[in-house]
Amino acid sequence: MNHDRALVRVAVELRPEELQRLQEILERRFQRELDLKVELDPSILGGVWVRVGDIVIDGSLKGKLEALRHHLRAQARTMSSARVDLTTLRAESL
Repeated sequence: MNHDRALVRVAVELRPEELQRLQEILERRFQRELDLKVELDPSILGGVWVRVGDIVIDGSLKGKLEALRHHLRAQARTMSSARVDLTTLRAESL
């Protein structure tokens, strides 16, 4: 039987029972049997990064930190433009 391949990146080696549980979860999610290719990648810091075909699931700590950084930068830009608007309003009212 031909199985699809799932590329899995983890920061630390998984115990056999963790790997089995991950495979069960992914096969249920993708509704098909998968061959897992597990790579150790300390740069993800923690969690799991998975690619099956064109689909990527980034459950890594690195991915979450990057998303938080992006969100905080967007918030900072919003706050910065709000301050400029308030400064302009104050200057115009004088």
